[in-house]
Order: sequence, then structure tokens, then C-alpha cells
Amino acid sequence: MQIDPGKMFCDSENCRIRQDGVLLYRDDDHLSIDGARWLGIRLEQILEVATDTTKHGLSAKSGSLIETTQSP
Repeated sequence: MQIDPGKMFCDSENCRIRQDGVLLYRDDDHLSIDGARWLGIRLEQILEVATDTTKHGLSAKSGSLIETTQSP
């Protein structure tokens, strides 16, 4: 399974510096403490869904935040 957190911050045209009232970055390259907290909450939610999906034999859609990959 691969998770692309970049998709949480950027769409095809823009990257957000503020989301849900939270300032995500403290400078050009680093998340703020609140931004890291925001990301952690989102990743936890995604992992819960992915774990539940995997238990039921379902796979994530291509292009979503979660993409399942086969190990060689």
C-alpha cells in the first residue's frame, strides 16, 4: 500500500498553505506543528479505512490517496 500525502496538500493546479482553518506550513518546506497534527489526523483516518478495506478484500481506486501495490 502506498499513501501519497502530497495529494492532501495539492490538487492539479494549486497547493494549499491553509486547510480547515489550519496554517499547514511554518516556512517554504516545513509543516507547522498544527500542520503536522492536521496531517497525522488525516493519515490515521486513511489508514483506518485502508485497514478496513483490506480486511474485506477490497482495493483502493487508482488516483486516490491510497493505492495498493503487489509485492514481488
